[in-house]
Amino acid sequence: MSSKFLRLIEKIFFDDLHYQNRKAEQKAAGSLVLLSAFLCIVLCSLSSNPWFVSFILAALLLRLALMPPEQIANVLKVTFIGAGTAALLALPAVFMGSPRTFGTITMKTSESVMLLAIISEQLGWKGLAAAAAGLHLPDLFLLTLDTTVRYLHILGRFAARMSEALSLRQVGEKNWTTSGTGGIAGTTFLKAQRLSEQNAEAMTCRCFDGTYRRLGRHHVNGWDAAVLAADAAIVVLFVYLQLPFL
Repeated sequence: MSSKFLRLIEKIFFDDLHYQNRKAEQKAAGSLVLLSAFLCIVLCSLSSNPWFVSFILAALLLRLALMPPEQIANVLKVTFIGAGTAALLALPAVFMGSPRTFGTITMKTSESVMLLAIISEQLGWKGLAAAAAGLHLPDLFLLTLDTTVRYLHILGRFAARMSEALSLRQVGEKNWTTSGTGGIAGTTFLKAQRLSEQNAEAMTCRCFDGTYRRLGRHHVNGWDAAVLAADAAIVVLFVYLQLPFL
């Protein structure tokens, strides 16, 4: 089992445990934040004016500077990976006489990745699921996604314990033919099948009718109004800066 994959699942589980703290710190509605992020990404993708994208990047950096150091490091790491990949893919444009295309693609990718990373750090996994439920996404999609992430954590730890136990009982040089990877994968698959059956039985006993439980109604506050005002300002700025390029 890859250590990076286990660290990712552990991070999701950590976010799930600390969801109540994140919820208490959250000021605006999660669904409204997701819609605002979608609006920014779409407008940046449609914009042919680099000043608009630069303005959005500056606003995101200002928001990033107000976050805790650990979250800043996580956001920057993801942003550098996304921007570096985009720059590498767009690098041939520089040698083909289109350096502006290279800069535009890199800036727009950086903006999108940084915005999504900030929202992920702000809401957490469970907050994102609640925000998606607030947008009235299909219940089956939300339930499947949420259950899959939870079982990934359980099965990842189960496979890691099996791999550790097998390594402790192994003597001699280990290679792919003697590592027991196939047995671990098969046993994990059988474990997942049993867990899915138990989960279905538990849902039947609790009269689950397929409706994903949504949180209580969010009371509109000043932060929601501030987000809406910021969205309106972004749209006005987009139209104003885009007119000379039409």
